[in-house]
Amino acid sequence: MPRQSRFLLIWSVALLVILVLAAGFNAVINPYELFAWQRIPGLNEYKPGTRNHVALAKAYQVERARPVTVILGTSRAYLAMDAASPVWPEADRPVYNYGTPGSNMSEVLFRELRQAWGTGRLRHAVAILDVPAFLAPDPPLSRGPDQRRLLFLDDGGPNPDRRAQYLNDAFLSVLTMGALVDSVSTVLARKGGDTVLDLRPDGTATAADFINVARAEGMNALFTQKDEYDLSRIAGFKRVLADWHGPMPNMGILRDMIQFCLKHDVTLTLILGSSHADQMEIYRQAGLWPYIEQLKMDLAKLVADAHSDSITAWDFVEYGPYTTEPVPPRGDKVTRLKWFWEPVHFQRALGEIMLQRVFHGRPADFGAPLTVATVEARNQLVRDQQRAFVGWRLACEDNREARCTPPHEVAAEASR
Repeated sequence: MPRQSRFLLIWSVALLVILVLAAGFNAVINPYELFAWQRIPGLNEYKPGTRNHVALAKAYQVERARPVTVILGTSRAYLAMDAASPVWPEADRPVYNYGTPGSNMSEVLFRELRQAWGTGRLRHAVAILDVPAFLAPDPPLSRGPDQRRLLFLDDGGPNPDRRAQYLNDAFLSVLTMGALVDSVSTVLARKGGDTVLDLRPDGTATAADFINVARAEGMNALFTQKDEYDLSRIAGFKRVLADWHGPMPNMGILRDMIQFCLKHDVTLTLILGSSHADQMEIYRQAGLWPYIEQLKMDLAKLVADAHSDSITAWDFVEYGPYTTEPVPPRGDKVTRLKWFWEPVHFQRALGEIMLQRVFHGRPADFGAPLTVATVEARNQLVRDQQRAFVGWRLACEDNREARCTPPHEVAAEASR
């Protein structure tokens, strides 16, 4: 054999061996949770590579989990709702957290609810709703990889492209340089810890990204960044709502969701999740608070129109001890909030309390069910809380040397 041919043969064989070894390594490490095998402690127990592949991982995780209860929502559900929490009633387990960062209402409700139902055991759905999701309509659904890997199309029919998408995802997971980098990161993260991002097999994620930023820059930086983002959206919300008539945007998605659950004997709990006072004040000052009250009335009416005890709605958008934590000053890298990471994302501790309230009735002074009989009083109560909070904040700004006691603490001290 000529020397040149021998070189090409050796080079080709070496390349093939390297590819096979890399593919085997990636397959064993399984950085994106595509494959069904168990994690190996000390090797691939934590999955930081899922950070940019959450939709891929969860589409296959949920099939393996075959949940009785599914948690639906955006990044707030993804970070703050623990599928393994002891708060969940025993009959509702196993629970799978299908919260997906960057998703919108249509993706969460049309696609992920149907995907969870298609696994065969679904009996309960808990949807964590975000106020901004109802201040502008969602764009039309696109037909991309996130849909092609699901069991059903948007019209409810079976997905004929699913096998091809799985093969494409398998290629992404074992035969790309990105997968190799993420596999190495997975091995390096084997010791775990709260600074390592992970996506558990039940869909629950760690808050490592927030923890790392808080330690490096302080929680004030997290609040400032999110406040700037919220402020940038206000003009668009006001343009949409100025000419809007009827129920709030995207309420039709919830109506379709309710009909799906009624048809398939799935209970549905709609939870309007808490926001920090920072975000609520942005909406109040922009003149959008009446629309938030309208949202609560629309939710109450949807529940009433369902004529079923299996459909309920809860409101946790209020001014109180959990939502008015003082934000640490700029430059403070030590002080941590207990309930929030920033104005939008509440911590898992608060998620636990919300679930306690919904499923076990306590604490009775936080959150409330939304019904047509109670929603007006609920809106007035939150309006009163808001007025007290604004007055307290103005008084503190006028007298910076004085100790500022939040209004809910004043009320507690008076009651004692």
